[in-house]
Amino acid sequence: MGNLDWESNTNTTENSCKTAQCDCLTFWEVQQQIAMIRLSNLKDAKKNLYKLEPGYEARARRIASVYAKIYLEQENHGSQQLKGRYYWMGLGAFASKTVAAVFKHGLTAWGYKWIPIISPFVLTPLVRNPVHSFAKGNLWLFMDIAPWHYAWSMSSQSFNQCRTQRDVSKFTHIKEEVLNIPWSSCLPIIKHLQSTTEITQAFGMLPKIEGIFKRKGKPRRDNFKDAQDDLMKHLL
Repeated sequence: MGNLDWESNTNTTENSCKTAQCDCLTFWEVQQQIAMIRLSNLKDAKKNLYKLEPGYEARARRIASVYAKIYLEQENHGSQQLKGRYYWMGLGAFASKTVAAVFKHGLTAWGYKWIPIISPFVLTPLVRNPVHSFAKGNLWLFMDIAPWHYAWSMSSQSFNQCRTQRDVSKFTHIKEEVLNIPWSSCLPIIKHLQSTTEITQAFGMLPKIEGIFKRKGKPRRDNFKDAQDDLMKHLL
């Protein structure tokens, strides 16, 4: 994947402070980098060097794990009081776990290393090509959806302020690393992970859902019951 660390010299003046402004594009690069690290293995701690997990099954299981942690509010900036607000992530965790089970099959376990070639066995390319497509969708759905959730959890105000400015083609710090991810050629097709009507509508429902979940003295099941309509809309 390359070095995802952003290096700079530290200030040598003791007890000094300096205001630093994080613009919207950098805000999205931070969220994207977190998603990339979650699917990568640390290769060099000193250089903070990561490499994307190559195994399709392992990667799908890791995606399922991240989805579950986001749902359970165990990821960065999670809030136990709001556990369950990201209803889509609960479903996503089960879905990616199912994807991992498909990749566990002997024909697909090491699909990442296979190159679809003409084979005397007619079924070989027929099996391999869909496997690659399946892995491609699993990977880039994660790269799209996880940063939206990371961003909202970090700051819903920054999310709303910066929502329309997410655009991988305009990245400056980690653009090369993103383009090194397998199948990055799909980015123009998926509009460089820019905001969509669905993202606007889904995250627009969260303040109301969160308001219900923040009520004191209410059993958790009552929160889900009272927010069920908005949770379902958010899920869809």
